[in-house]
Amino acid sequence: ESLRIGPSRSYFQYFNLWGDVYSRNVIGLFEGENKDEVIIIGAHYDHEGKDTLGKIYYGADDNASGTAAVLEIAEALSLLKTKGITLKRSVLIAFWGAEEEGLLGSEYFIAHPPAEVPMTSVIAVINLDMVGRNDPKKLFVLGSPSGKSFEESSPDLYKLNLKLNERQEFNFELGYDDGDDCFKRSDQYTFFKVKPNKERIPVIFYFTGLHSDYHTPRDTFEKLDYSKMANIAKLTFLMCWELSALPHKPVYIEK
Repeated sequence: ESLRIGPSRSYFQYFNLWGDVYSRNVIGLFEGENKDEVIIIGAHYDHEGKDTLGKIYYGADDNASGTAAVLEIAEALSLLKTKGITLKRSVLIAFWGAEEEGLLGSEYFIAHPPAEVPMTSVIAVINLDMVGRNDPKKLFVLGSPSGKSFEESSPDLYKLNLKLNERQEFNFELGYDDGDDCFKRSDQYTFFKVKPNKERIPVIFYFTGLHSDYHTPRDTFEKLDYSKMANIAKLTFLMCWELSALPHKPVYIEK
């Protein structure tokens, strides 16, 4: 469903970058049985454009990979809806603009949430950014700042992800610290920083690691691992399903 953004209903949330330059978030809502609790699944769709010599920065991994995965999840939720299947909690699908400019799209959303999705309703955020490269069996699951234990801080998300990863089609080698502090460099961190209910929102950042093509024109589609991307999309969808059915809201425990 489109949302009440500004004076009308729209899927587009426009915001100013500088001068007469604007970006936009693209967002839509699948209403659940409980409309007062919302899971956000998102990915940023912007990239670096061209350099001064006109070379295109294709951004296949960063972040066409995450964007494509979230589109697949949205399609799966749409198919469920056509079959009359509604999740227990609502799900907001979000494609963030201007992430490369400093997480500006997700920051704008938090400052100007749609009427149907006040920040106090957000119970968890799943973000997909760069999910198409490197070791086919390696997946980073970042849910807390570097040096802090995801297992202890976010036990609900940690246990659900661990349980789902035991399925044969996944069985990823999970990493909880990528060593580059990338947790603070993608849109889930925007939500992690705020405390709408005086507590942090539990988040998961799915990420397959940096590589030598990162932020260069060499980040092209033929280098992506599509089977890995598909499995990460399936894992994310199942995380959403399990989170929706969780009998309590997931918690983040401050140390």
